Amino acid sequence: MLATGWSAALMDQLYVTFGLIVLLLAVRYILDETKGIFFLGLIAVGGIFSVLSKETGIIFPASLLLLAALFPGQLVSRWRRLLLVFSSWSAPIILYLLFRISAIESSFAGGAADPYAASVLNFGRNIFIYWIYPFHPYITEAINWVIQATWSVVLSFFIHTLLVLILWLCYGFRYAAVYVSSYFLFLTPVLFLHKQGSHYMYASGLPLSIALALLVVNKSKLIKLFSLLGAIFLIWHAFVFQKFIYETGRCMTRMSTSLEAGFASAGYPRDIFFTSDHDAPTHILLGLIHGRNQVGKYSNITFHSPSSSKQSGADSFILNLNSQCLLSVANLSLDFGPQFTTVGVNPNKQPDGSMGLWIKVKSTQGLSNAQVYFDGEPAVGTSVGDKIITAAIDSTYFTRPGKYGVSLKVPTREEIYHIGIFEVRVSE
Repeated sequence: MLATGWSAALMDQLYVTFGLIVLLLAVRYILDETKGIFFLGLIAVGGIFSVLSKETGIIFPASLLLLAALFPGQLVSRWRRLLLVFSSWSAPIILYLLFRISAIESSFAGGAADPYAASVLNFGRNIFIYWIYPFHPYITEAINWVIQATWSVVLSFFIHTLLVLILWLCYGFRYAAVYVSSYFLFLTPVLFLHKQGSHYMYASGLPLSIALALLVVNKSKLIKLFSLLGAIFLIWHAFVFQKFIYETGRCMTRMSTSLEAGFASAGYPRDIFFTSDHDAPTHILLGLIHGRNQVGKYSNITFHSPSSSKQSGADSFILNLNSQCLLSVANLSLDFGPQFTTVGVNPNKQPDGSMGLWIKVKSTQGLSNAQVYFDGEPAVGTSVGDKIITAAIDSTYFTRPGKYGVSLKVPTREEIYHIGIFEVRVSE
């Protein structure tokens, strides 16, 4: 139930799959005296595949020791084969860590602004967050725990702790200790990180699922009920999280589409500045542009987030994010006219009696089907030229004083660009 739909979790699935295969091979080697060096070779290769899928796989050999602690009669009694298979599994991983030692040192030297900076100071907080996560159905991204009601966080902590106590009462301290150890075992490498992620818990779902399964088969009806309620919590959490993933993914799709459209309409600029409305999902925008330098097939693009230290200039290309996850060009229009008139006067009368309105833009690329809207209604007609858009406005608007919004709408992209205000003044 802790598996996620993020593409990032694909790596978790791979490293866990390889790790489980190696674990099964290792147990078979320990129990079967006929298995020899070929099996040890498979275990070493499989362990490296797990680590190359995701570096969290470095911790997987320790699962063999936890399994031995759970079944000492079957595994510890064959300690020579246990030690040999553990060494075969661990040795290539140790060599890999030595190869990566400079990168590991750099992660611990990272500044506070780096979400992937490692520090032992993050341990306590992360242990708490990952402990409450599975039994709090409204925590989607792990960091969202801070916005939940205090009582709900305490309740989720209590439920998970109660699960451990029931395991202790039903199966003894060893089972409870192995559960807690195995739950955090696969989280150990990421407990150092400043950034939390729900997909890190993919492997921790294994011991959690096994613990609930052990309680389901218990003879006590009360314990069975508790385990079923725990499973319902996890299923509920899964549905809430999948809904969150879908909505976030749809939002990202709308952002990506409108980003490419705005980028093309501006003539493929090399620098893109972003602003956002107060109710816009800015955090999703930051996730979309973080570490990215490409739009479509065009690379070496520099993105400047809303909090960027570099300020945009008058000629900068600026995209603004709204609450509907759409990016629109904030400074598309350079000028428009006429901008005012008096009651009864058509300031740019056309042969058909309408008023001619013009809008100068930086580029009309991507705006071939754009429509001018006046006071929220489509203009009588819109024509798109080279860096200029013209429209015919109904002259009935000039019979009374008022202010009317001028906007440009691109129907195929559901984008609306607010151009300015046209004012009809009282005649003197």
